[in-house]
Amino acid sequence: MHSLFEASWLIPASPLAISVFIALLLLLFNRTMNRLSKPVTFLSIISILTSTLISLFLLLSHESGIVLDWQADVLNQSLKLHLAVDKSSEVALITVGLIVILLLTTSYFRLPRKTGYVRYVTLVSFASGLIFLSLISSDIPQSLIGGFSLQ
Repeated sequence: MHSLFEASWLIPASPLAISVFIALLLLLFNRTMNRLSKPVTFLSIISILTSTLISLFLLLSHESGIVLDWQADVLNQSLKLHLAVDKSSEVALITVGLIVILLLTTSYFRLPRKTGYVRYVTLVSFASGLIFLSLISSDIPQSLIGGFSLQ
């Protein structure tokens, strides 16, 4: 299970990568991608399900700690990415993942799959990846707000 802990950076990366890939395909092949609503929904649900299952297995194996600690200096600005999982973040990740899976499944059966459906699924998948990232990263809010000082 230790290799699963090392691969837990996939929790936010999986939905983000799939949604960026689908968005790129949607930009390049707009008419064709709007006809492929079933595979797009399937890919999005599978990516979020993968993230949720990794979180569930981490919770069941009682693993916690720092997953990724990365820092880079770009244009005189320090960019930090610090990903850490603990019990509370794992429970939050599982909860958010199940809610988004339920939302996408309900949307698949209830919404008409017309022109804006693929865009909707892509945006929901991207938003879930950002939520996953914000749940396991403590540096994202700090880096957005910490660069400003009131004097």
